[in-house]
Amino acid sequence: MKRWLGIALGIVTSVGGFLEIGSITTAAQAGADYRYQLAWVIVLGTVCIALLVEMAGRFAAVSKHTIADALRERF
Repeated sequence: MKRWLGIALGIVTSVGGFLEIGSITTAAQAGADYRYQLAWVIVLGTVCIALLVEMAGRFAAVSKHTIADALRERF
């Protein structure tokens, strides 16, 4: 039971970091106004995030630094 509680808390924390009341309200309003006409944006956004994560992984594997470390050193 304690393990499931930890997993649930991790999921809630990860969602809470990205979803806030402003984004929920904006998404609800866009859904009410446009219905499924903006579904392509979700697909495009998912592809872009996947590419960004893949590039960050390659960068970290080659340079042995994270993106945040590289930005900190550069700027």
